[in-house]
Amino acid sequence: MNYKKRQKEYRQLKNRLDDLWGKIIRSKGRCEWCGEVKPYLNAAHIFSRRFLSTRWDINNGLALCPACHRKAHDRPLDFADFVKVKLGAERYDSLRQKANSINKPGLADLEKLYLNLKETAERKEIK
Repeated sequence: MNYKKRQKEYRQLKNRLDDLWGKIIRSKGRCEWCGEVKPYLNAAHIFSRRFLSTRWDINNGLALCPACHRKAHDRPLDFADFVKVKLGAERYDSLRQKANSINKPGLADLEKLYLNLKETAERKEIK
């Protein structure tokens, strides 16, 4: 397979992973910060999606209403404090360490991640 074709397949798989990850996170049904049930929730990353080692980790996501998602970006220290309480210091630190690890998954790694997320979605009956 040539380089351009592999790159295109890699990008497409990342997009499919992003979509599936978002569906799983939003399926929680209510904002995890304010507790409100809203018709639309955002799938928010605790640690930025630029960190590929945690980008599709369901432990790195929270369902937030648009107002709380905005607040998370506008007040990152408050958001970090909230997440530390929600996850507990040990889980938060473990996730942070994972996010800071260098990881450039290959196509096979992404395919395995996709299958794992798909299995999680099926188990939770997410369409």
